[in-house]
This record gives sequence, structure tokens and C-alpha cells, in this order.
Amino acid sequence: YNHSLAKTMQKLSLTFTQHINKKYKRTGRLWECRFHSALVDKESYLWSVSRYIERNPVRAKIASKPDEYRWSSAKANITGKGMDFIKPIWQDDAKREEYIAFLNNPDKEEEIEIIKKSTISGKPIGSEEFLNQMVETLGITINTRPKGRPRKGKN
Repeated sequence: YNHSLAKTMQKLSLTFTQHINKKYKRTGRLWECRFHSALVDKESYLWSVSRYIERNPVRAKIASKPDEYRWSSAKANITGKGMDFIKPIWQDDAKREEYIAFLNNPDKEEEIEIIKKSTISGKPIGSEEFLNQMVETLGITINTRPKGRPRKGKN
């Protein structure tokens, strides 16, 4: 759908919401806010973003440990088993142990802020080198613009 993940998720959300609302004779949204995503630098931010996502149930007090939440990829990333469609983010057992220790440490506030700002704005998450490479390769602008419509110039 239009080669855009955000547009695809928008269409999926709309269709699913209409189905559920019709089935249960209800109205309104199913999700609190719209879908957000960001391109992630595998070398410098993949583990941090994974930890942020997998610790969400812990921060929300839904689970005491990341792998206790049924809908999380944490169990697959910790054990390497159970879900054929999830590829663990570590490559070998030593990296697996390293990831488990990393996951069990709380997120750094600075990382959380970077991840939140990037996903809301759609700005890629990564090192300066990665961002420069994205600008060159994809021909995109990464500068953050002010919210809202640009002001009209005075005549």
C-alpha cells in the first residue's frame, strides 16, 4: 500500500477497527494514538530500541519481567526458542547472555527520550554517521521542523 509502512498500518487499523466496531456494535477508536515508526541504526541503537520495546510491559506494571508478557518478543530473544517468525537479535550464546544482562538493566532516560522523539517524528535513530548516510542514500531531510502549518509571510 503506497510503499509506506505508516500508510499500510493506517489502512490496517481502519479496516480492523471498522470490523470490531460492527461486530460488537460499538464506535470509536481501538488504539490510543496513531502508528509510529523509525528507521533504526542496527550498529548503535538496535539493542536499546529492543530493550525499550521489551521493557514496556514492565514500565506499565503489566509484568514484573519482560519475558513474562505474553505478547512480547522478549521470551524469544532470551531463549531463542518458541517463535519461528522472530529472529533473535543476538548471533551466538555469548551475545545472548550479554543481551539478557542488557535487557535486565533499566533503560537510560536519555535513550528513552531519543527513541520517543524519533518514533513520533519519524526521524531515523542512530549515530551521526548513520544519519548522514541516510541523508545521502535516501535523499531525505532529517531536520526537525516546528509543529503545525508554516506561518504565512506578511505582505
